[in-house]
Amino acid sequence: MENNGKSMDLKSELIARHKVFQNAALECIESYFQKKCRIVDIWDVCDRLEGNFDHIASIGCSNNTYQAIMTANINQDSLDAFLGQQTSEEEIPDILGEFCNTYCGLLMDEEEIKGMFGVLLQALPLYSTQLSFFPKATGIHGKVYIGEAWMYIGYAVRKNAGMNGLI
Repeated sequence: MENNGKSMDLKSELIARHKVFQNAALECIESYFQKKCRIVDIWDVCDRLEGNFDHIASIGCSNNTYQAIMTANINQDSLDAFLGQQTSEEEIPDILGEFCNTYCGLLMDEEEIKGMFGVLLQALPLYSTQLSFFPKATGIHGKVYIGEAWMYIGYAVRKNAGMNGLI
């Protein structure tokens, strides 16, 4: 993969920036849901984001060179800790979709991410239940906890097809 004429190993670059992804998740959850949260395990790289949860929200982002997908997934038993007991089933897709939108926006405020991939413009969020199949693309993922409840967050990126091949 090329970036500013230099070859880079995407997995190494993502893991080197794991704190940027983690801190954006903490900031996003604490401001969006107004809840104190924590990260227990360091986020790690993956070859494909996970998509087997009760509630799955995702959003695509792209520019002329890169395309990315971000997902925020949660199981029913953790839902109340993040969204509160007053949330109806009909509101969940909009709430999680807007969370994805906010998270991606926070990442674009981070020079380490924007400098690496450029500005990635967001599409409309998508929502599914139980299972979503994500493309094979290098990503970084992990969990954010409120008490014992947790939300899975992942971000995968690759070069656009036809733009010097896939990552």
